[in-house]
Amino acid sequence: DKAVPGKIVAARSTAVGERIAENAATGGSRRRHSLLGAPCMTSRSLVSVVIPTYNRRQFVAETIDSVLAQTYGEIEVIVVDDGSTDGTGEYLKARYSTEPRFRYLWQENAERARARNTGIKAAQGEYVAFLDSDDLWLPEKLEAQMRLLTAHPEMVMAVSWFEFIDEQHRTLGVFASPDMADVASGDFARRMIAANRIGSPTPVIKREVLLDAGMFCPDCKVLCFEDWELWTRVSVFGRVGLIPTVLALHRIHPGNTEKPLKPENYLASVANMKGKMRPKHW
Repeated sequence: DKAVPGKIVAARSTAVGERIAENAATGGSRRRHSLLGAPCMTSRSLVSVVIPTYNRRQFVAETIDSVLAQTYGEIEVIVVDDGSTDGTGEYLKARYSTEPRFRYLWQENAERARARNTGIKAAQGEYVAFLDSDDLWLPEKLEAQMRLLTAHPEMVMAVSWFEFIDEQHRTLGVFASPDMADVASGDFARRMIAANRIGSPTPVIKREVLLDAGMFCPDCKVLCFEDWELWTRVSVFGRVGLIPTVLALHRIHPGNTEKPLKPENYLASVANMKGKMRPKHW
C-alpha cells in the first residue's frame, strides 16, 4: 500500500491497542486537548475521509471506527468498495446504518487509484484525507492537522509521521519523515521526486488542489506508487505543513500489497508527474 522509502527509527514502546480501545469505548466524545493547544471551538471546515477497500472485512470496521473517534468532529467517512466479494458491503451497511457521517459507495473492481478518485469526486468537504482500510488513526490526528491548516491558509497539505504495527497492535517502528528541514527547504517537490517522504495514511489536502492536480493516476505501472506520485504533484501548489509526531498507524500483515520500486515504475511515475504539472512547476 505504501512504497515509502524513508527513515525508520528504532521501535518505541507505545500502548497503541490501549489508546484505540479507550477512545472507541468513549465513542470519541471526550474532547481532548490537541497537540497544538486547546480544541478549536469556532466554525470548522468539513473533512472528507476517503477509505478505499477491497476484501478487508476483517480490518475495515476498526479503520472506520478510528476515524469516527476523531476529536475533530466535522467529518464525513466515504468508504469506496472496489468490488469486494467477502461480504464487506453488507457488513458495513448494517454496522453503520445509523451513523449519519458514514457513506458507502460500490464500484466494479478497478484498483485503488480509481476508488480513491471516486471518493474525491463524491467528497463534500473542503479538505480530503485518505486512509487505507487496514490502517488506523490516533484520535487527535485531524484536530492537530486542521488547526495547522487553519492557521496557515497558504498550506495545501498537512502531513505527519506514522507508526508500523502488527496485527496485534504491537509497535514495529516509526516512519519519521518528512522532517522540518524538508518542509522548510523551499524545494520540497524536488525532494519528493527523488524519494517519497510522505506516508499515505497521513495527508490532509485541500480538495480544490486535488482536483487541480489531476487526482490519482490509474496507470498500472504507477500502481502501489500512486500516492507518492500525487503527493508530489500536490506539493507544487503551496506549502506543506508537518506535525512531527506519530498520528497514524500502518498495519503490517500478510495481505499487504507493497512492492519494491523498480526503474520502470519510477520512470512511469515521473513521466506522469511531468505530464500533469504545469511547466513553471517542473
